[in-house]
Amino acid sequence: MLRRVIKGWLDCQTDFQCSSCLKEDISQCTDCNYPVNQKSVLSGDSLNPCSKLPLKFYFLGPQVASEFSQDIFCLIFDYQDQYNCIKCKDGYYINKNGLYNETASRFQDICSLQIQGQICLEADSYENCLICKYGYGLYLDEKGNQKCQNRNTLLPIQDQIIACEDGYVDKITGRCTAHCGLGRYGKMQFDSRGLIEASSCETCDEMCFECASQGECLSCKKGFYLYTGSSQKSTGICLQKSGSLDLTIYVDSTNDYYSEENLTGYTIDDAFLSLQSAFIKAYEYGAPFESAEITILLIAGKTHSMIRYDNNHLLPNAYDQNSQSTKIIIDSTDGSLVTVLYKLRDQFKFVVGAGLEIRNIGFNAFDSIFDSRQGFDLILLENSDYQCLKDHFQS
Repeated sequence: MLRRVIKGWLDCQTDFQCSSCLKEDISQCTDCNYPVNQKSVLSGDSLNPCSKLPLKFYFLGPQVASEFSQDIFCLIFDYQDQYNCIKCKDGYYINKNGLYNETASRFQDICSLQIQGQICLEADSYENCLICKYGYGLYLDEKGNQKCQNRNTLLPIQDQIIACEDGYVDKITGRCTAHCGLGRYGKMQFDSRGLIEASSCETCDEMCFECASQGECLSCKKGFYLYTGSSQKSTGICLQKSGSLDLTIYVDSTNDYYSEENLTGYTIDDAFLSLQSAFIKAYEYGAPFESAEITILLIAGKTHSMIRYDNNHLLPNAYDQNSQSTKIIIDSTDGSLVTVLYKLRDQFKFVVGAGLEIRNIGFNAFDSIFDSRQGFDLILLENSDYQCLKDHFQS
């Protein structure tokens, strides 16, 4: 049978599902009805391109409308049988065979209002709710159906809190808390809507001082160090410290773009290219040991710097936040004074750990106030805001 589709004043006559056709030949489609796809893309059939394709050829979006149902409370219809609804709006449930369609001589699955439709978001029957609005909890009535109940009412009696909207249930006190504290982490469980179904404070692994989850430590107890196994993450496992380390690493400098990913710093030819990275790696090298002394030598005769917006710095694979067992010594390779051009204002902090010695190193922070990304005008040196940069002993 020919399918007649009115498109403006043009009446397409074709057994293909057309939404528009050629004005010169109304039997030839130019556009197809959704969800029918353009067959010509796959088969090269440009004469009659509209055809229902197997699901494997194209993605079907949700069937949000149906010409066979007038159910205004349905969100998604069954693509294979568009008389039926498979997803209702909030407060409604799928009423199986809830309507007899006399025209089609068949029953339809429709959306019907749930008994607590104002506070029940999802339900599977008239009296049984699955998900309530925030502020309401589920309880079993005398018939065994789940109902929503305001948490501030006296009945039913609240036995326990299982989830908190802005925190976690402290299993010790049974109350909600925003912070679980050291040695514990907050765990949340979500329902199909992404709403909080349960939240609780759980205990970290025994060796963790702080943790993000049961097996992912953020820091370790004294005598242990954090091993991440990757420079892409800051959580890992806590391992026992042992032994001692005495190590020297080197720092060179360059004006070119560089990557320190594969550098070790063990030799001058394999030196790090920034003091920040050397400092970070020194603590990584020392983390597994009960005691470590690491000397960082800056190559003399080079222009060294500590700059902002340097994205090449290495991230460690091991951390020692609490044991403080690594001592750092910073010096030059030949004992002469090496100047480091310091551009970090007060944003860099030297971690002392077991000790920190700085020998034969001078830090020049003269223009550290300037931000290279914002740019600056040397004429501003005459401005009173920058008088601190002027040398008042020279004219």
